[in-house]
Amino acid sequence: MSNFQIGDLISLKNHPYSLNQKTKIGANALMTPPIMVVTEILKQNKFNPDSENEEKLLGQVLGTFYNSKNCNYEKFWFNIDEITPITNAEKENIEEDIAGKKTVSTELTAVKNEYKGKQVILNTADAELGKKKISWSEEGDKEKFRTESYMDFLPPVMTVIDVVENSKFLKDRRDPKDGTLKKDSCKFLLKCKWFNPSKQSFSEDFIPINIVEEVIFDQEKIDIIQLGMSGSKLFKIPKITPFEGHTKSQINNTLVEIINIILLNHKIRIVYSDYFSKK
Repeated sequence: MSNFQIGDLISLKNHPYSLNQKTKIGANALMTPPIMVVTEILKQNKFNPDSENEEKLLGQVLGTFYNSKNCNYEKFWFNIDEITPITNAEKENIEEDIAGKKTVSTELTAVKNEYKGKQVILNTADAELGKKKISWSEEGDKEKFRTESYMDFLPPVMTVIDVVENSKFLKDRRDPKDGTLKKDSCKFLLKCKWFNPSKQSFSEDFIPINIVEEVIFDQEKIDIIQLGMSGSKLFKIPKITPFEGHTKSQINNTLVEIINIILLNHKIRIVYSDYFSKK
């Protein structure tokens, strides 16, 4: 059994990210499978009756993804030899990654107090937001490339409206013979609400707590940036620029002018102009 954990990202083996997460989709993008998040894990202790060498049956994982056609969540079971893990390149900063994995309380009341009213998003969001497709054309002996974002399967930001215990959490969880873990799942479910554009209405669903992450916007910083934009104010940010011809001399900061604030689903992108480089 591969060391999958609840919350890990997976997909079919033909996903472009199985090569590298910077891989661009150059064929029919609609044939790209979704990135899914491991929701349940079923460990098999039984042997294959058709095997002469007492071969153990493969374990299975339940994968969840956001279907952008009907704007709802879907789940499918896979044998572990049918899937491949997907590394989330957006989580390269170890400190941020550890900070994002908060310990969940074992008490329902405490979990409700922590999550109710908060905004959350499926763990696949960072990876899906980074997907790109590429097309090209030829003019004479020159090739021209055009890269675009590919947003299929990008999950929405959801609001937690309630928290409940998973009534099936203990069912068949451990092997009655030796007490080993047989099925792993989440103890708590978040009741989430989001806008469903396919229905032009709102949808609700119970989402396992370990397959989402909290979305946090630092409103205080955003307010400062907005005030700076309205007053054409320059901001100082860290940026090391060496002096040409002087290897030991450098400038540690630069001045920037904020041009735009762009909401990218669950992230905010700040577009600015560097006052010195003019870029």
